[in-house]
Amino acid sequence: MAGIVMVGAAMADKIPASISGSPRTRTIPNGLDIVTVQQRSQLPIGSADVNEFIERHTPVVLGVGRLSLEKAFDVLIDAFFTKVKPAFPDAGLLILGEGKQRETLERRIRESGGDQACACLPGYVENIPAVMSRSDVLSISSRTEGLPITLLEAMALGLPVISTRVGEIPSVLGQGRGGGLVSRIDKNELGDAVTTLLENRPDGKVKAAWATKKVTDTYSSCAMAAAYTDLYEDVLDAVVLKDAKRQVNP
Repeated sequence: MAGIVMVGAAMADKIPASISGSPRTRTIPNGLDIVTVQQRSQLPIGSADVNEFIERHTPVVLGVGRLSLEKAFDVLIDAFFTKVKPAFPDAGLLILGEGKQRETLERRIRESGGDQACACLPGYVENIPAVMSRSDVLSISSRTEGLPITLLEAMALGLPVISTRVGEIPSVLGQGRGGGLVSRIDKNELGDAVTTLLENRPDGKVKAAWATKKVTDTYSSCAMAAAYTDLYEDVLDAVVLKDAKRQVNP
C-alpha cells in the first residue's frame, strides 16, 4: 500500500505496530465544518421548552449525548446538585439526548433533594450548536469516549469545556490548555471543576480561545483536506520516483 490513514491516534493500539509505525502511515482526523457549525449556532434552537429553560437559568451547564451508562450523566447530575447548584442558586442543568437511561436519570434528579425544575432532559434537539451558543459550559462526564463531535463543536464555538480524561479528549484539549480535565469519574471532582470554571470566567475564556484555534488548525474540514492533499502528493511523488528508477535501472 502506498499510504495508510488513521483517523485518530487511538487507532494505533488496534493495528500492528509495523503498520502504525510505518512512515507511510499518517493520522488525519475527521474534519468539522466549522463555518456551518457557527452559522447554525446563530439560528433558533427550535424547541420552546429548551428556550424557556435557558431563559430561566443562569449559568447553564450543558451535557450532550446518548442517555446511556457510559456517558455517566448520573455523575453529572450528582455533581450539579452537590457542587454547582449551591454555588450558583439560579443555575440550570440541561442534558440533550435520548436513551435507555432516561427513567434512571429522571429518578436521580427526583432523589437529589434539590429543585427538580433546574434540571431538564428534553430529549433529542436537532440544533445543538444553537444550544451551545446560549450555554456557559459543556460538561463531558463519560466513562468511555473516542473523539466526540460534540467536543469539537463546543471548541469551534468558544464554549468552555470540562471533561473526564477519556479517549482522545485530553490530547485534543492540550492536556488542559484548552479546557478543564478531571482524572476521576467522581461527582465532587467534576462538580468542583465546573464550579471553578464558572467562578473564573476569564480563565475559561482563555482556554476556550486556545481550543477554538486548535480545532481550526487541526480538526476543521479545511485542515483535513490539506492533510489529504499532502498525502496524495507524497504518494504520487513516490510513484514518479519509483518509475524513474526503473527507467534508469530496467
